[in-house]
Amino acid sequence: MRQLAELAHLEATYFSRQFSRRFGLSPVQYIQRQRIERAQRLLWETDATLSVIAEQTGFSSPFHLSKTFKKLTGMPPSEFRRRRAADRP
Repeated sequence: MRQLAELAHLEATYFSRQFSRRFGLSPVQYIQRQRIERAQRLLWETDATLSVIAEQTGFSSPFHLSKTFKKLTGMPPSEFRRRRAADRP
């Protein structure tokens, strides 16, 4: 977040507060949601392993990705991928 604040030429706390007011969530939450949305696309469109997807989306491990994914979507990545397979013709 500090880097984003620096890019905006603002102090980190002020940047975070203004960002939260404007978008309704903190910069960290926003970035986390963007990473999970990318992980969803990769799970849906590819057969990449969770390790590869974690690496491509900036998570420190497949466990961290899985935990965050479930927290934000309500289901683990494996269930999300299973639903994709069920939806295929």
